[in-house]
Amino acid sequence: MGVFGLAAPVIAKTGTAMLQNLAVFIIAVVVGLFILKGLVLLPLVWFLGRVPPWRFIPATVGTYTVGFTTTTSVGTLPMMLQEAKKLGLSERKYTLILPLAASINRPGSALFQSASLVFLAAMYGVPLDAAMIAAAVLAIFLAAMTVAPVPSASIVSLAPALDVVGVPLAGLAILLGIDRVPDVFRSAANVVCHMGAATTVDTMTRGDGEN
Repeated sequence: MGVFGLAAPVIAKTGTAMLQNLAVFIIAVVVGLFILKGLVLLPLVWFLGRVPPWRFIPATVGTYTVGFTTTTSVGTLPMMLQEAKKLGLSERKYTLILPLAASINRPGSALFQSASLVFLAAMYGVPLDAAMIAAAVLAIFLAAMTVAPVPSASIVSLAPALDVVGVPLAGLAILLGIDRVPDVFRSAANVVCHMGAATTVDTMTRGDGEN
């Protein structure tokens, strides 16, 4: 109720236009996350990790599903460890990389926060010049590394970036009201990226005598 109360004045002022803009924002974030996985993660895993998409995708279905439903990287860690073993990764490496990635690696969250920053700046009429964007990107990068492994934590950690560019923090209430949909997709993207990182590092650091 508190979230709806904070968002109500903005919705009342803008009417259905705000709802349409929020729908476009959600679609843009979801499409961006699929682009991140399809055009960035899978090629890296294929060329650097030597695991083709037709092998990597089926091997990480469980990880994607658990991340999608729990919206937490830490909660998905047991499934990631299980599927890393099935992929044939070195246990000595993935038992280090996956917990570390679950703690600080948040590419999906960083994409969501960047899109949120642009959306809220446009909504409040705050111009973004190059210096402000650079400062905001740095703030988002640092915040993404410290996001707590709980649902909607990416919105709370967005506050420093909004403060840097002068966007009212009240905009966070609007994001909280619609965050469930982006949250499941960005959490799923995060955990699959964790698996991609473990696969890539395992291959690139594999010695001649190591399986």
